[in-house]
Amino acid sequence: MSANSVPRFAEEIKTWKTQVSVANANISGNTGTLSTLVTGKINEGSKVDYFLFQAQSATQVNRIRLYLFTSNSTPHLFKEIQVTSASAHDAQVTMWSGSYTPAVPIFVPSEWTLQVSIDSANTINVFAFGGNY
Repeated sequence: MSANSVPRFAEEIKTWKTQVSVANANISGNTGTLSTLVTGKINEGSKVDYFLFQAQSATQVNRIRLYLFTSNSTPHLFKEIQVTSASAHDAQVTMWSGSYTPAVPIFVPSEWTLQVSIDSANTINVFAFGGNY
């Protein structure tokens, strides 16, 4: 059992990071390349308060998809993040970046995962900030 009671606070503050770069146009999450961002802490689970996205090269208009996978590997599309086009070669323009703050923290139960895919081939770092219970 977690050392926390009511209200529940994260026992261990965490930053998770992954990178997506392989195009996956499948919206269901059942096939294609996905990257695991968060795995819920065994027994207690984890929470995510905030997401940050940073392109590593020029981008084209597409979307990043966040999925919650249950312990039996069933995907559930949770959120789509719009990516706009930006050139990494123009000194006056920075590469695309974005963020997402859910209305309430996302709870990732024990043995569940939060996975990420991208609709077209762009290289984007995905960060999640939160903690383990």
